[in-house]
Amino acid sequence: MSHNKYAVNLKEIKLDIDNQEFNKVKIFFDNTNYQEINDKMKNGFISLKIRYLIKMNNIDSLFDIIQNNKLMKRDYILFTIYFYNIDKSITIDIFKNKIINNYKLESSDIDKLLENKCYDIIYLLNNYFVNCSMIENIKNYDIFSKYFIDMDIKQKIFRFYKEKLKEKYINKLISKIHDIDCIIDGGNISHMNGGKCDYKYVNKISQIISEKYKNPLYIFHNRHKKNLKEFLKTVTHFITPVNEYDDYYIILAMILSNKPIITNDCFRDHIFDMFKNFDTIDFKIKNYINENIINYNKTSIGDENKYSKCIQIIENNIYIPTNNGMYKVLIY
Repeated sequence: MSHNKYAVNLKEIKLDIDNQEFNKVKIFFDNTNYQEINDKMKNGFISLKIRYLIKMNNIDSLFDIIQNNKLMKRDYILFTIYFYNIDKSITIDIFKNKIINNYKLESSDIDKLLENKCYDIIYLLNNYFVNCSMIENIKNYDIFSKYFIDMDIKQKIFRFYKEKLKEKYINKLISKIHDIDCIIDGGNISHMNGGKCDYKYVNKISQIISEKYKNPLYIFHNRHKKNLKEFLKTVTHFITPVNEYDDYYIILAMILSNKPIITNDCFRDHIFDMFKNFDTIDFKIKNYINENIINYNKTSIGDENKYSKCIQIIENNIYIPTNNGMYKVLIY
């Protein structure tokens, strides 16, 4: 049988499952050798077989597939929803080991878990950064916490930057971050005029910043130093060395101090560079950096995030971020 024939058959089998033509589906799986299928089609084959086995309540065969194959996230989610009310402990174990450590959950995944009331699964996602598509249903936001990365992750990031930066400059930066209340991306505010270097905005933006923050730390690359001599006399600042990225020091200062960065940069390249050197998928770092960035314009700066837009478990209630707030799951 050709690979194209298999492709046609998979589409037909999907329709047969949708139409509950299970006799046809059984004949297909009984007579189709998985090993002969083109590698690009194997995932589709497994997905359809899982759907079929769920319809047939064939638990033994389902477990055989789960244990002996690396599945797509959607298939693990499908199994989780199906098996949740059969054996929660097994479902939780599979969710922990097969999904959380290997895939990034999306809004649609959370919606499916909510729709099927898989609350014990969502409980596992405390501090997980993901939205749902539900409508905000609470008014009091004082109950929520701001997420801070733990010491193990901080040490991991510190080691990452220690290999890239000179130790004497790292120590100098550390000496500057005591008692600061924010970090200013000096290069970014120097180039806010359409990307052109224009130092008149440095004084203007600093005046706006001073209305909210009493002890900001300005970080500038060495190339800006000679043009900002008078300004630098008036503020706490750190000058990064020649031939090193100032962004490295900005992110490191934020990680070590837990203070926000005022910038219109999002540091995507640096975050990607960081992740390439880590051995696990850790989206906490990315979200921690993102939520500690405060954007600005020529007349104002944004507000600091008072709480983390991640799933939060408070007094056994589940709170999940929405597009514009938080959604409380009522547990009865």
